[in-house]
Amino acid sequence: MKNQVGIKHIALELGVSLTTVSRSLADASDIGEDTKARVRKKAIELKYVPNHFAKSLSTGRSNMIGILVDSLVSPYFSYVVDALSREIKRKGYSITLYPVDHAYAEKQDMKDLLSTGVEGVISFLIPTEEAVDMSILSSKPLLVFGRDCAFQNVNVFDVDDEKGGYLAGSYLYSKGCKNVVYVDSNVKEVSTPRYAGFKKFCDEKGISCSKTMSPKDLGEGIDGLFAFDDQLCSIAHHYNPGLPCIGFNGLKQFELTPLDYQSFPSLTPDYHQMISNAVELLISQMNNEKVAVKRRFDVSFVE
Repeated sequence: MKNQVGIKHIALELGVSLTTVSRSLADASDIGEDTKARVRKKAIELKYVPNHFAKSLSTGRSNMIGILVDSLVSPYFSYVVDALSREIKRKGYSITLYPVDHAYAEKQDMKDLLSTGVEGVISFLIPTEEAVDMSILSSKPLLVFGRDCAFQNVNVFDVDDEKGGYLAGSYLYSKGCKNVVYVDSNVKEVSTPRYAGFKKFCDEKGISCSKTMSPKDLGEGIDGLFAFDDQLCSIAHHYNPGLPCIGFNGLKQFELTPLDYQSFPSLTPDYHQMISNAVELLISQMNNEKVAVKRRFDVSFVE
């Protein structure tokens, strides 16, 4: 359907000039951030699609999907992004990888990635409101993978982290542990529910439970350990051999996982299913009506 809303409609609604609207949508540096935010909000409300994006849709397809990721050093991101890239290519699309060095997907990140012509975005980072606005205005679907996100117009495929923490507690309890520790992470949106589930189980069973940021120095009397992810669990296991421990992410389900990751159990969703479903959903939304999908994947043990 041809877009019936132009920048003049936005200008009339806000009582500003056409130039102000145009330069706001172009993220011009001489327009204040408050004005830009008002224009973007009104444009989204009126379902405005910028002409250059509409033109791109009518003249051809880029067959590219963008991936926003905050770390390629972490084994988790390396394995999952590799599997995701393979699935995207299997579907006949190519990828544009956009690594960032900060905690959230910001407006400029989204703007830069969309400028490459990608038709959809999978983000391992939670986006800011301004980044979400950029995605909506471009009419490109956005899916946040592995982390919860409250924005209504964003697809979210996350993991039942709290249940995973609870199951970690039950595993250590089955090993006779009475004084356990959680090796924490700076990724609070994921780490907080994992620890909450872990502590809930420990409180129910009267187990002493603490937290640490160091996988090396665990303190006196610790007889069991739950780590935020398999990488931290591997480090803790190296410095504390024989200590019952359990990780998260189940990286042993991927090919060519290092042998030391095979030496302890882990909790994980079925990442292969998550990846397949995420790519399928994103592709289906690229030229169709976009109704955001929120899906939380169950977790289970990988021995």
